Amino acid sequence: MARLAAGWTNENLMDAVVAIGDKVVTNYLHGVTRVPVDFPAAPKLPA
Repeated sequence: MARLAAGWTNENLMDAVVAIGDKVVTNYLHGVTRVPVDFPAAPKLPA
């Protein structure tokens, strides 16, 4: 498999699946509940 040739292990694959699943679930829940962000926005960086 290409992921094995690239140096990925089964554990690396599972880490990626869990991270993507976490993002999908949290984005979905935010979209449904519209909970406001409870921390201030970061200041703009100088150009």
